[in-house]
Amino acid sequence: MQINFNPISPKNIYFSAARRTRHDKIQPAAHSDCFVKSNTNETFTLKKFLEKKDKFTISEYKSIDKGELMFLRNDLSKEYKDYDDYIYAAGSTMELAFDLKSALDETYGENGYIFASIGRSPSLIAKVFECMGVETKYLPISNLGEKSIDIDALFEEQSIENYKKILERQGLTKETLKNSNKKVLFYDYTSTGTTLAIFEYFMQKAYNLPCSKTEFRSLNEDLEACASSPENAKTYIETFLEDRWSSKFTSIDHLPHNKIAERTMDDKNLTTHRFREPKLFNFIIMDELNKMGLLKENPANKNSL
Repeated sequence: MQINFNPISPKNIYFSAARRTRHDKIQPAAHSDCFVKSNTNETFTLKKFLEKKDKFTISEYKSIDKGELMFLRNDLSKEYKDYDDYIYAAGSTMELAFDLKSALDETYGENGYIFASIGRSPSLIAKVFECMGVETKYLPISNLGEKSIDIDALFEEQSIENYKKILERQGLTKETLKNSNKKVLFYDYTSTGTTLAIFEYFMQKAYNLPCSKTEFRSLNEDLEACASSPENAKTYIETFLEDRWSSKFTSIDHLPHNKIAERTMDDKNLTTHRFREPKLFNFIIMDELNKMGLLKENPANKNSL
């Protein structure tokens, strides 16, 4: 089967800069450190943090008492000479994520959408959304834009069934979406739009996700459209999306499209939470949002990767 995909440019969102909510002007809900006291006597040390093999959750962050958190921040900054890289990555990502979230809240309603990251490029922005309480999904898949891609191979029964496990775990099924009042916004970094077009075809052809409940959008186009600082948006897109610096900090592993039938679809093969890079990035995102009073846990994200 041969399918000709025309390069696409997802529908532009027209944002009103005068009307959109500016998250950097939101007053924190409490003082700079919003903690829930730990119910255990176990000290949360740097060693314990780095030895974690699974996802560092918002609940775990909030269980760290104020003193332990101060020590953890201090130990991390002393332990790693490149810690400023993480600070820069987190700060740059948060700035653009705030702008995008304000625009999407205005367009779809604050609780009217689900943010779904296609592959690793949008996953840093997605982490900020997740930690602000937006329902967020992560869909590892890579290299869909290759010229030699075999569309038929994607539709082999084993491929479809394996990848379906990821969708089901995160509640992205035909039945779930039909009963939802939210629209799923699938985001990817685009250059020609081919990858996004193939992914859209894959989701609708293989899994019958309802068109009325889904949109497939270009992350870079929307960041440029809504950014309060166009220059910062350009720098972020060039650094984290075009040059793929996002791959250093992402929690989502690389999953080539031609491997989805061969790999076990469990978290340890889909995520990189066991490595220090995503641990540090995720910690800083939570820590900074917490200081601003914007850290929020959404039960709908319990099964997100």
